[in-house]
Amino acid sequence: MKWNANRVALVLCFWAAQTFAAEGHIDSKLLDQLEWRSIGPAVMGGRIADIDAVPGDPTTVFVAAGSGGLFRTLDGGMTWTALFERQATLSIGAIAAQAGDPKVI
Repeated sequence: MKWNANRVALVLCFWAAQTFAAEGHIDSKLLDQLEWRSIGPAVMGGRIADIDAVPGDPTTVFVAAGSGGLFRTLDGGMTWTALFERQATLSIGAIAAQAGDPKVI
Protein backbone atom coordinates (compact mmCIF):
# COMPACT_ATOMS: atom_id res chain seq x y z
CA MET A 1 0.00 0.00 0.00
CA LYS A 2 1.44 3.39 -1.00
CA TRP A 3 1.02 6.28 1.41
CA ASN A 4 0.23 9.55 -0.32
CA ALA A 5 -0.81 12.85 1.26
CA ASN A 6 -4.54 12.11 0.85
CA ARG A 7 -4.28 8.73 2.55
CA VAL A 8 -2.21 10.19 5.40
CA ALA A 9 -4.72 13.00 5.91
CA LEU A 10 -7.57 10.48 5.96
CA VAL A 11 -5.79 8.28 8.52
CA LEU A 12 -4.92 11.26 10.74
CA CYS A 13 -8.49 12.59 10.60
CA PHE A 14 -9.94 9.17 11.43
CA TRP A 15 -7.42 8.66 14.26
CA ALA A 16 -8.12 12.12 15.73
CA ALA A 17 -11.88 11.69 15.48
CA GLN A 18 -11.75 8.29 17.19
CA THR A 19 -9.37 9.56 19.90
CA PHE A 20 -11.39 12.65 20.74
CA ALA A 21 -14.69 10.74 20.58
CA ALA A 22 -13.32 8.09 22.97
CA GLU A 23 -12.17 10.79 25.39
CA GLY A 24 -15.56 12.49 25.30
CA HIS A 25 -14.38 15.65 23.52
CA ILE A 26 -16.90 15.26 20.70
CA ASP A 27 -20.13 13.40 20.27
CA SER A 28 -19.39 10.28 18.20
CA LYS A 29 -22.86 10.55 16.61
CA LEU A 30 -21.60 13.61 14.74
CA LEU A 31 -19.13 11.36 12.92
CA ASP A 32 -21.97 9.21 11.58
CA GLN A 33 -23.18 12.17 9.52
CA LEU A 34 -19.89 12.58 7.63
CA GLU A 35 -19.63 11.39 4.04
CA TRP A 36 -16.46 11.24 1.92
CA ARG A 37 -16.54 12.91 -1.47
CA SER A 38 -14.06 13.60 -4.23
CA ILE A 39 -12.78 17.17 -4.38
CA GLY A 40 -10.25 16.60 -7.19
CA PRO A 41 -8.56 16.95 -9.43
CA ALA A 42 -6.06 18.75 -7.28
CA VAL A 43 -2.39 19.62 -7.51
CA MET A 44 -0.39 18.37 -4.55
CA GLY A 45 2.64 20.35 -3.54
CA GLY A 46 4.41 17.59 -1.63
CA ARG A 47 4.13 14.18 -0.12
CA ILE A 48 4.34 12.64 3.31
CA ALA A 49 7.24 10.19 3.51
CA ASP A 50 6.69 8.80 7.01
CA ILE A 51 4.66 9.15 10.21
CA ASP A 52 5.71 8.12 13.70
CA ALA A 53 3.76 8.38 16.93
CA VAL A 54 4.91 8.17 20.52
CA PRO A 55 3.64 4.98 22.19
CA GLY A 56 1.35 5.80 25.08
CA ASP A 57 0.94 9.43 23.99
CA PRO A 58 -1.60 9.75 21.16
CA THR A 59 -1.19 13.53 21.06
CA THR A 60 2.48 13.48 19.98
CA VAL A 61 3.02 12.63 16.31
CA PHE A 62 5.94 13.26 13.95
CA VAL A 63 5.50 13.65 10.18
CA ALA A 64 8.34 13.68 7.63
CA ALA A 65 7.82 15.36 4.28
CA GLY A 66 9.42 13.83 1.21
CA SER A 67 10.32 17.32 0.01
CA GLY A 68 12.23 17.97 3.22
CA GLY A 69 10.95 18.91 6.60
CA LEU A 70 10.09 17.24 9.87
CA PHE A 71 7.01 18.35 11.76
CA ARG A 72 5.71 17.56 15.26
CA THR A 73 2.35 17.97 16.93
CA LEU A 74 1.89 17.84 20.68
CA ASP A 75 -1.88 18.32 20.59
CA GLY A 76 -3.12 15.53 18.33
CA GLY A 77 -2.69 17.43 15.06
CA MET A 78 -4.35 20.72 15.94
CA THR A 79 -1.06 22.61 15.56
CA TRP A 80 2.25 21.60 13.98
CA THR A 81 5.81 22.81 14.59
CA ALA A 82 8.57 22.57 11.98
CA LEU A 83 11.65 20.88 13.47
CA PHE A 84 13.91 20.44 10.44
CA GLU A 85 13.92 23.61 8.37
CA ARG A 86 17.53 24.74 8.04
CA GLN A 87 19.36 21.47 7.45
CA ALA A 88 21.23 20.80 4.20
CA THR A 89 19.02 18.03 2.87
CA LEU A 90 16.45 17.85 0.11
CA SER A 91 14.32 14.98 1.34
CA ILE A 92 13.48 12.73 4.25
CA GLY A 93 12.67 9.08 3.61
CA ALA A 94 11.89 7.72 7.08
CA ILE A 95 11.82 8.76 10.74
CA ALA A 96 11.62 7.03 14.10
CA ALA A 97 11.35 8.48 17.59
CA GLN A 98 13.41 6.72 20.23
CA ALA A 99 11.09 4.59 22.36
CA GLY A 100 12.25 5.89 25.74
CA ASP A 101 12.91 9.48 24.70
CA PRO A 102 10.75 11.02 21.92
CA LYS A 103 13.09 14.02 21.81
CA VAL A 104 15.57 11.77 19.98
CA ILE A 105 14.52 11.30 16.34
